Amino acid sequence: MGVVICMIRAMGKEIHPLVNVAWLGFVSAIISLCGMLTIWTWHWPSPVEWALLISMGCVSFIGQYCKSRSLQLENAAIVSTVGYLQVAFSVFNDFIFYGNLPSYWSCGGVILICSWAVVSLMKNWFKDWDLFEYLRLKALGRSTKHQKLESLDLEMA
Repeated sequence: MGVVICMIRAMGKEIHPLVNVAWLGFVSAIISLCGMLTIWTWHWPSPVEWALLISMGCVSFIGQYCKSRSLQLENAAIVSTVGYLQVAFSVFNDFIFYGNLPSYWSCGGVILICSWAVVSLMKNWFKDWDLFEYLRLKALGRSTKHQKLESLDLEMA
């Protein structure tokens, strides 16, 4: 997966994201065909199974397009950080669709992943604002740089 991310980033914005999606589909079709040839028994999918297969294909297409586009537009570190949220979605979907209650370890892992994703995104989005310095000074009960400047302006006036 890391090689694919590096390749998409190296291609830059010159290549349309659908090119990446098309190549993924082509390679997946070849691998799936090889897998189908090893199956000794085969039966055609029922209409419900066809509907599920087509819907999975559409959702996968949209997801791969969005991921390729996001890798072209944003830093790979941010995109991969958000990618870790799939673990949280897996635990949630396991509960919703199969009724499996997550363990305490799973819940703790999801909380850690989600909180790290929020911290990482905030750190990257608010680089210029220095949010962490602001929160640190507030926690220590000290005034922030902005308050110091305001107090100096009031004293000078």
